Amino acid sequence: MPRHLLLLLAFVLLVSAAQVQAQAEPASPRSPQARMIDGYLAYGQFKMGRYAQAFEIWQRLAEEGDADAAFQLGVMLEDGRGQPADLEQALTYYRQASDAGSQRAAHRLAALYAAGAPGLPADPTLSRHYQALADTDD
Repeated sequence: MPRHLLLLLAFVLLVSAAQVQAQAEPASPRSPQARMIDGYLAYGQFKMGRYAQAFEIWQRLAEEGDADAAFQLGVMLEDGRGQPADLEQALTYYRQASDAGSQRAAHRLAALYAAGAPGLPADPTLSRHYQALADTDD
C-alpha cells in the first residue's frame, strides 16, 4: 500500500478515535451567557402561550440551579399554565428558588402561607420566615 494512503488511513483513524472520545466525555457546563439566553427564550415562549416549551427550558435551567427558572416553574404550576395546577409541586419550586436567593419566590411563599390555599393551611410562622427572606437586601 502506498505510503500516502497509509498516512491518510492513520489520520482517519485518529480523527474517528477523537470523535468517539469526545462523545463519551460528559458535556461541559454551559456558560452563564447561554443560560441567560435560554431564560429569555423561555420567557418569550411563555408570553406567546407556548407553555410546554417554556416549561421544558425553565425545567432544565432549574436543574442547573437557576433560581429565576425555578420561580417561573412555580408560577406555571400554581396557575396551571400548560399543565394541571399542582400547588404542592409549585411550592417545591418556590422553595428551591427561595433557597437559591430568589426574593420573589420567598415573597410568594410568605403570601401563600399567610393566606393559606386549598390543601395548604395558613402557617403564620412559615409566612414570617419567608417574608424575612424576601425583605433581605443582597
